[in-house]
Formats: sequence, C-alpha cells, structure tokens
Amino acid sequence: MLLKAGMTIKQAFMCNLLSAALQLIGVILGVSMGAGMDSACEWLFAFAAGIFLYVALVDMVSAWLLLPHTLPNIDRYNMG
Repeated sequence: MLLKAGMTIKQAFMCNLLSAALQLIGVILGVSMGAGMDSACEWLFAFAAGIFLYVALVDMVSAWLLLPHTLPNIDRYNMG
C-alpha cells in the first residue's frame, strides 16, 4: 500500500518499522496500565478486537469490490 502511494522501499520500510515500534510501546503501556484494573481490561480487549475486525473487514470488502474489475470472468456471487 505504501509503495503504491509513491514511497520508496526504504521509506515504506521505515514507516513500517516506526509503526511496529509504536505498537510495542502501546502494548507495554496498555498492559502496565491495565494490570490493576480487571474490569477495564475487558473493555480494552473488546475495543482492540473491534479495531482489528474493522481494519480487516475494510481491507477485505475493498478488495472484494475491486475483484470484478480486475478479474472480469469471475462471478463473485457464484463461488461453485
């Protein structure tokens, strides 16, 4: 996606590395903040799961909608 946006391979790699580092920091902060709050952990996990589902579904639906344009001979409703 980043390469399609016009980034070089080095820029895309650095953006992904920064994203991974910030995710690690977020996990450490989230676990340390949620260690004493059991009820908040349930809400935090539900929120995180919802975000992951949203991102995955947005990616899948956009790819599914583009499928007939890239592969015109495949009927997306008849998978058999």
